[in-house]
Amino acid sequence: MVLNTGSDLFGQAENQGLRQDLFWVAVGPQMFTCTNPDVGVVINDSVKLETNGATFDPGVAQVLCSPFLPDGQTIVGVQVFGTNSRSWSLNRIEYGSGVANQIAQGTLGQYIDANSQYGEIENDSYFYVISIVGMEKDDLVYGARIAYTRNN
Repeated sequence: MVLNTGSDLFGQAENQGLRQDLFWVAVGPQMFTCTNPDVGVVINDSVKLETNGATFDPGVAQVLCSPFLPDGQTIVGVQVFGTNSRSWSLNRIEYGSGVANQIAQGTLGQYIDANSQYGEIENDSYFYVISIVGMEKDDLVYGARIAYTRNN
């Protein structure tokens, strides 16, 4: 889903210097998956960690999502939603080499400006991953929004 945000991106007022030409990609909870261990399930529009008999190591679980981003545009900000104040990051990872560059990092609920050095979306060279680490058994992930400008 792509929406024009107008002058109020993520509830921030126009007088905070945000441009009116921003767009965003919405990432729903169904796009997130849990690793270490693989115990995530989608419940009530969120991702919830359930053990289902698996061994669960609190604070170690990692939730991942590979969002679809429009090629050739520039990421300007990211916000990931969930319970508690877990850390998240958005990285671009180079095909073949696996070299990762961090685009943004924050805590759940926090809007973070993107690193302009790695903000241009290049789908032919990189794939993109949102990672949330240190999840506990009953933590929830609701989704994410990635703001970008159109370059063409």
